[in-house]
Amino acid sequence: MTRASAGTGRTGTPLPLPEAERLSTGDPGLTARLAGLADGTDPFAAAVRTTRMAMIVTNPREADNPIVFANDAFCRLTGYAREEVLGRNCRFLQGPDTDPASVDRIREAVATAEPIEIDIRNYCRNGDRFWNRLLIAPIRDIDGTLDYFFASHADVTGEYEDSARREQELAELRERLLQESEERRKVEDAFRQSRKMEAVGQLTGGIAHDFNNMLQAISGSLELIHRRIDQHRPEEARRFVDSARRTVERASALTGRLLAFARRQSLQPRPVMIDSLVEGMADLFRQTVGVGVTVELDLKDGSWLVRCDPSQLENALLNLVINARDAMPAGGRLVIATRNVRLADQEIVGQDGAQAGEYVEISVTDTGVGMDDVTRELAFDPFFTTKPLGQGTGLGLSQLHGFVRQSGGVIVIESVVGEGTTMRISLPRHEAAVEGDRAPADAPEPLDAGGHDVVLLVEDEDIVRAVAAEQLRDLGYRVLEAKDGVAALQLLQATHLVDLLVTDVGLPGGLNGRQVADQARESRPALPVLFITGYAGSVLKEQLAPGMEVIGKPFALDALAARVQRLVPRRTGSPSG
Repeated sequence: MTRASAGTGRTGTPLPLPEAERLSTGDPGLTARLAGLADGTDPFAAAVRTTRMAMIVTNPREADNPIVFANDAFCRLTGYAREEVLGRNCRFLQGPDTDPASVDRIREAVATAEPIEIDIRNYCRNGDRFWNRLLIAPIRDIDGTLDYFFASHADVTGEYEDSARREQELAELRERLLQESEERRKVEDAFRQSRKMEAVGQLTGGIAHDFNNMLQAISGSLELIHRRIDQHRPEEARRFVDSARRTVERASALTGRLLAFARRQSLQPRPVMIDSLVEGMADLFRQTVGVGVTVELDLKDGSWLVRCDPSQLENALLNLVINARDAMPAGGRLVIATRNVRLADQEIVGQDGAQAGEYVEISVTDTGVGMDDVTRELAFDPFFTTKPLGQGTGLGLSQLHGFVRQSGGVIVIESVVGEGTTMRISLPRHEAAVEGDRAPADAPEPLDAGGHDVVLLVEDEDIVRAVAAEQLRDLGYRVLEAKDGVAALQLLQATHLVDLLVTDVGLPGGLNGRQVADQARESRPALPVLFITGYAGSVLKEQLAPGMEVIGKPFALDALAARVQRLVPRRTGSPSG
């Protein structure tokens, strides 16, 4: 701030002292004291008159508490001549932007004769604003009577300017950091998008490669079947039929892995005792790794139940054992261990969907070649593999990862190059009883003549519906067909002869298969339901009610028939009501 010129405010030479007769306050004692300050007879006069601290004295015994003394420093600070100050209240220093709350605090302190220190914005005679650090202290005589107020004034504008400058610098720094953070976020987003597109490219390329091979095998088999039939050599067509069927099974396994990777497969979870499951697979593990690898089970404490799809867990463990075997080409040691653990929040960082709590951990440890950081980082990416071309699809670990995460679990890789790898799968503890296994029928059996079991088949794909209906009719079922959910509900309302609802999950017309089943069960709570799905999405996310099962596409017709016969046991006689 530019200082005011001498004699006009905040600088310049001392202004003349007032005459003693102008110091009358109406109080002889106070007047004498002030006269002593003015003429130098008071012992503190020299200090008060010559100090650089601006000082005034006000008289609380007169109306409006007027100023009765002002030293030279006060006049220099404000630019007012002494005769312009005496007799006035300090409010004359205030301006339009003086904080009203600060004014109220000063007024309250004066009214209660309490000391106060406060910073307040004031004005000089020439209009310059300054921050005034004001200290007001009541002065009392020997018997405690309030004589006057002593007030010191200090210009602290520089502190506020420095503070404002620092705040401005901090604001600029924050803005710069925000800009840098935004730029970094854009770079990271671009990198993630690049990685995503790279992964999508790798995924679609792998799918295209594998499916084109499978389509070629199916197309070639069908062409040769057609040719052999035209050549009247149908007996030679059988091996091409078998070839096409095996290729379909490979395609089904591939789509299952993809859905598992995407955490969208249709699981059939139930309570499972991990120790029992691992013990039951011990012989299979040993047969899989061969004589060069020693298999050890360390089932210390995996006694808690988990809720998962046991067949998927078995496939996951077998996949890990195969990977471990391949990582030990010269032989080694494989340890499969279980234990009950409690995972804290910091142990599930980055594991979306997992929650801190009790888990059962299954670890598969090998003494193989191990993984470097890059391999470990990419291990769960689809179609990523370190195996030679043609010896692995690269979907095994991605399928395992998807299954574990879809089951609410956690999966961690620990590996050191040259020392080996440990894969840790942790599945949430489940409080429930173990359900008994239901053994599926080995093969469907035709119904006895005269059977009246009725199946309502809901499928929008004409060929799929026709083939499934033909298989069920071959087994002796009566089949009602519907292309969508609305038609299915109309059939259910028109007849009470339906013993089983078989419905695709994804249906056109606004009603999916789960909604059809739920509405059907409102009037027939015990109606068995078999869901068919190529991709259920989140429709079958909730646990299926008793009497409901799911089968995934593509399925063998015998598998469909076996499921139907399990839900509707073979019988003869009158139709059900």
